[in-house]
Amino acid sequence: MKESITNMEQQIFHKELKRLKKHNYISAKIFEVVDAAYLKFYDDLQKIETIVPEMVQEDTIESVSKENVKEEELSKPLVKKTFKKRSQEEVRERNITWLLNIGVFLLLIGGLFVATSQWDTMSGLVRTSSIGAVSLLFFTLSFIAQKFLKISRSAFAFHVLASLFLPIILLSAGWFELFGSYFSVLGEGRFWFGSGGALLLFPVYMYFAKSLQSRFYVWFSYLALSFFASFFLAACQLSRDAFFLGMLLFHMLLIIAYHRIKKQEKYKLFTVELVYYVQIQFIVSSLFMASLFESHIFAGINGMIAAGMYLALIYVSGRKEYHYVFTIFTLYGLFQVIEFSILDAWSPVLLVIAAGSFVFIPKLLPEKHSWDSVFRITAGAVSFMGFFYSLAELVLAGEGQPSIILTLSFVILFGLHVYLANAFKKMLYTYIPPLFAMAALYEMVRIAEPASYLVPIFLIGAVICLLFGFLHKHAFFRVIKNSSRDAGFIVMFYTAMMGFTFQDHSKVALMLILLTVILGISYRQEERKFYQQLTPWAIPVSFGMAIIAACEAINSESEFYHDHLGIAVSFAIGGGMLLILSKTAERYQIQDIAKIAYAAAVLIYSAAILLSYLDFVYNQFVQPAILLSGLLIFWRYYQKSSYKWIPFIIPNIMLLSYFSLLNIFVEDSLVILARMQYTIGGVILLLAAVLLKKDHCLAAGFAWIGHLFLPIALSLTYIAEGKLAIGSFLLAAAIYFISSRRTRKNGKIKVFLYSCFISLYGVLLFAMDLLNNGQHKEFLPFIISMAIYLLWQFGRASDQKHINWFLIPWSVFGIIVVLLAYPNTHLHYSVILAYTATFIFYLFKSRFYYLASIPLFLSWAGTLQFILLHVSNASLKQGILAAFAVSLALSGMWVYKKYKQKATIISYSDPFLLGSLLFALSLYLFQSDAIIAKMAPGFLICGLFILIRSRFKQELMWIPAVISLLWLVQPYYSFIGYIHIPAVFMREVQVLPLVLLIILGKMILKGRYRSETNKLQWFVLTAVSLLLIEDGLQNSTVMDAIILGTLSLLSILGGFYLKIKAYFFIGCGVLLLNVLLQTRPYWGNMPWWAYLLMAGTILISVASYHEWQKQQKTKGKETIFITFKNWIMRKLKEWN
Repeated sequence: MKESITNMEQQIFHKELKRLKKHNYISAKIFEVVDAAYLKFYDDLQKIETIVPEMVQEDTIESVSKENVKEEELSKPLVKKTFKKRSQEEVRERNITWLLNIGVFLLLIGGLFVATSQWDTMSGLVRTSSIGAVSLLFFTLSFIAQKFLKISRSAFAFHVLASLFLPIILLSAGWFELFGSYFSVLGEGRFWFGSGGALLLFPVYMYFAKSLQSRFYVWFSYLALSFFASFFLAACQLSRDAFFLGMLLFHMLLIIAYHRIKKQEKYKLFTVELVYYVQIQFIVSSLFMASLFESHIFAGINGMIAAGMYLALIYVSGRKEYHYVFTIFTLYGLFQVIEFSILDAWSPVLLVIAAGSFVFIPKLLPEKHSWDSVFRITAGAVSFMGFFYSLAELVLAGEGQPSIILTLSFVILFGLHVYLANAFKKMLYTYIPPLFAMAALYEMVRIAEPASYLVPIFLIGAVICLLFGFLHKHAFFRVIKNSSRDAGFIVMFYTAMMGFTFQDHSKVALMLILLTVILGISYRQEERKFYQQLTPWAIPVSFGMAIIAACEAINSESEFYHDHLGIAVSFAIGGGMLLILSKTAERYQIQDIAKIAYAAAVLIYSAAILLSYLDFVYNQFVQPAILLSGLLIFWRYYQKSSYKWIPFIIPNIMLLSYFSLLNIFVEDSLVILARMQYTIGGVILLLAAVLLKKDHCLAAGFAWIGHLFLPIALSLTYIAEGKLAIGSFLLAAAIYFISSRRTRKNGKIKVFLYSCFISLYGVLLFAMDLLNNGQHKEFLPFIISMAIYLLWQFGRASDQKHINWFLIPWSVFGIIVVLLAYPNTHLHYSVILAYTATFIFYLFKSRFYYLASIPLFLSWAGTLQFILLHVSNASLKQGILAAFAVSLALSGMWVYKKYKQKATIISYSDPFLLGSLLFALSLYLFQSDAIIAKMAPGFLICGLFILIRSRFKQELMWIPAVISLLWLVQPYYSFIGYIHIPAVFMREVQVLPLVLLIILGKMILKGRYRSETNKLQWFVLTAVSLLLIEDGLQNSTVMDAIILGTLSLLSILGGFYLKIKAYFFIGCGVLLLNVLLQTRPYWGNMPWWAYLLMAGTILISVASYHEWQKQQKTKGKETIFITFKNWIMRKLKEWN
C-alpha cells in the first residue's frame, strides 16, 4: 500500500511534537530522535514512489519501527538497579565452586613446587611439555567438572585457565628455540613465528567462542587476529608509514566484513563485539603509529585522514559517539600541521577559526536537527582548548608581552560565542562572551602599558557592564545583556576589594563612587528580582565605603588627621554621610534606600565606636564625642524602627560613654566615689530604667544591662580595691533585695534573692578580713546556712519555695569549704559532722531526701581526711570505717521501715545504704598483713548486700545474692594467696572456682535468664580451658597432662550424664587438643607442601561429595552421613 504525506501533515506533526517538548512531556533527546526518524521516514517514502514500492516500503517501515522501539526505550523511566538475592541453591553452588577452585590452587602450588624443584636440570622440550601438561590438566578438570559434577562455572574457569596456557606454550617453544634459532623469540623470523602462532590460535579461540557461546573467547579470537595482522605486516619489512596504511586497510576490511555479516543471526555473537573491538583497536593503533612518524606534517595529514574515516562512520552508522574520536583526530592533525609549519605565528587565530568551523559540519551530515547541538558544544569546547593552549604556549615560551594577534583572537572568540549563545539559548553560554570581551580589552590595556592596572581593570568591568548590559540594544547582543551586567559587577567589586588590600584609598574611593553610580542605573533598569533586592543594600554600602576610603586617603596624607582624629573619625564621617543619603532618599520618596542607608549608617557608626577603642589618638575628646553622637543615632534609630535588640544596645553605649567621660574627670572626684565608680555605672543604668518605666521596652533593656553589668562591676571593684570593696557589695545587696521585692516573676525573684545572699556573704567576709584578719572565715558558710534555714523556717511562705534551690548547693559549698580548710583540726571535723547531720535533717524535712547522698559522700571524704591526718593505727582506721558502715546500714533499715512507701523507685533509705557501701569499700584502702584484715572487707560487703535483700521485690531478690556470691571471690583469693599451694595445682586452684561460681549462680537464678547464663557458661568454660592449656604448655610436665586429661574426662562424663552441651563439647575439645599437643613431635616434622596437598585434596573431596550429595537428593535418596547427622541433631536438641 502506497503512503504519502502532505506538507500540511508535516507541519501539524512538527507543531504537535514541539508542543510536547515545550510542556515537558518528552525530553529534548527524544524530540531529536523522533524528528530525525520522521524526516528519514518521509525521505524513504519519496524513494518508494519511484523504486520498488512493496519491498522497499517494508524495509523502511521496519527501520522506522526500530526507531520507535528506540524511542520507547528512551521514554522508559529509569529504574533503580536492585541486587538480585541469591537463592540457597545458588549460594551452595557458589561455595562448592570456591572450594573446588581453592583446592585446585593448593594442589597446583604444591605440585609445582614438587615438579619445579628439578627445573634447572630439564631440557627445553621437557619444560614446554610440562607447561602443555598443565594446560591439559586444566582441560581435563574442566571436562570432569562439566560432564560428571555438572558445575558449569568451575568448568568454564578451568577452561579459561587452560586456554591462557596455549599462547604461553607457543611463547615457550619460541623462547627455548624448539623450531630453530630463526623461528625464535629473538631470531630474525620472529615476526613470521608470531604471525603463524596467532593464525594457529585464531581458529582455536573461534571454536571455543562458538561452542561455549562466550564473549571472552570472542575477544581472544579478535586479539589473535590483530596480532596476526600486526606480525604479518611487520614480517614484510614495510616502512612505518606503509605499516600504518596496512593497518588502515586491515580495519577497513573489518568494517566491510561487519557490514556484510551484521544481519546474519549465526554471526551475531561476533558482530556485536566487533563494533567495540574496531573502535578500540583502530584508536590505539592509529595514535601509536602516528607518534612514530618523523614528519609532523605527514603525521597531521594521516590524523586528518583518520578523522575523515570516522566522519564516514558517522555518516554510515549515525552513532554520535564517533564524533569524539573525529574531533580528537581533527585537532591532532591541525596541531601537527599548524605548529610545525610557517603558520605557527598565527596559531591562536587559526585554532579559533578551526573551532568555528565545527559549527558548519552538521551541514554535511544527514539528520541535521540531531547533530547541530553536538557540534555547537564541540565548537565551544575546542575554542576554549585553543584559547588556553595559546595562553600556555605564550607563558611557557616567556612571551608575556601584549599581542595584537591575541587581541584579534579574543574578538573572534567573542563573536563566535555570542553566536553560540544565541543558538543554544542556555544561560551558561551567555557568560562566556563577556569574558572574551574583557580579555580583548585587557590586551589593549597592556599594549598601552599603564602605571597601574587597578583602575583600568575596573573600567573594563564598567565598560562591559554599561555597554552590553544597559546601553546596547541590538538583538544580536541582547542574549548577553544579563551576563555582561553580572560579569561587570564581579570585576568591579573584585578590583575595589583589591584596592582595599593594596591600601590605595584614593583609587578605591574613585572606583566605589563610580560603582555607586552604576548601581544607581541598575536600581532603575534592572528587572531581575535578585538585583532588585540587592541594589538597595549595595548602594548605601558602596557610598559609605567610598566616603571612608576618601577620608582614609586624607588620613594617609595629613599628619594632624592621623594623630588627632584617626580611622574612627573616618568611619564616623562615613556614617554621617549615610545619614545625609538616607535623609535625601527619604525626601525623594525612595523609602527602601532611605531605610537601608540609615541601617548602614548605624552599622558603620558601630564600627566607629569599636575603632575608637582600638585606634590610639592624642585627642581625648574624640572617643566621648563619637560615643555620645552614637548614643543619639541609636536613640533616633530606636524611634524610627521596631527592632527589639536596640534597647539593649543603647544602655551599653551609655555605659561606655560614662566610662569615657570618667577617664577625663576621675582625678577630680571623691575617693569613695572613685572606689565605687564601677558600681555607680550599674546604678545609673538601673535608675534610668526606673525613670523610663513608661517606655517598657527601653526600661527593660536598661534593667537587663544594669543587672548583667552589676556582677562585673563588683568583680572589677574587688580586683581593684580588695577588701575595701565592702561598700560596693553592701550597695549591691540592697539593690538585689529591692529588685527581688519589685519583680513578680519567680525566676527573677530567685536570681535577685540568691545574689543578695551572696553579696551579704561578701560583706561578712570583707568585714572579718578588716576586723579579725580573716581567722575562722571558713565557718561563715555554715553561719549563713543556719541564718537562711531560720528564714526558711520562720519567714514568709513565698520565700520558702525559693530558698530551697539556694540552700542545698550553698550547704554543699559550705561543707567543701570546711573540708578544704587548712589546718584541718578536730573542730573542723566536728563542724563537718554537725553540718552534715543538719543538712540531712533539712533534706528530709523538705522532702529532698534523695539528695542525702551528697552530704554523706562529703562526710565520707571528711572522715578519710581525718583518719589520714589524725589516726595512725591501720586496725583502728578499719574499725572507724566499719563502724560508720554498720551504723549507716542500720540507720537505713530503720528509715526504710519508718518511711516505707509502695512501689517507690528511690526510697528514703537508699542514700544511707549507698553511704554504708562506700564506707565499707574504703576498708580496702587501709590493709595490714593480718589475714583477717584482708578478708574482712569482702565479708562485710557481702553481709551488707544480704542485709538489703528486703529492699528488693521477690522476683529481684536474686540480684544482691548474686553480687554477694561474686564478692566472695575476693576473700577466697586473699586466702589462697596467704597459704602455700604446690605449683602444679596453683592454676587449677585459681580458675576452677570460676566454674563453681557459674554453677551456684545458675542455682540462685532458678532457671531465669537461661539463654544468657548458658552463653556465660560457654565463655567461662572456654576461658578456664584455655588457661589450663596455657599452663600445661608452659610447664610441659606429665602431671599437667594427667590433670588436664582428668578434668577433660570429668567434664565429658558430667556433660553426658547431665545432658549439658558446654561441658561435653569443651571437654572433648580440650581432650583432643591435649592429645595433639602431646603427639606434636610426630606430626610437626612434615614438609609444608604436604599440608598443601592434603588441604587441596580435602577441599576437592568435600566439594565433590557435596555435588554427589546434591545429585543423590535429586534422585530422592538420602546418604548414610545425612541420616547419622540428623539423628545426632535430634539428640542434641534434648540437651541443655
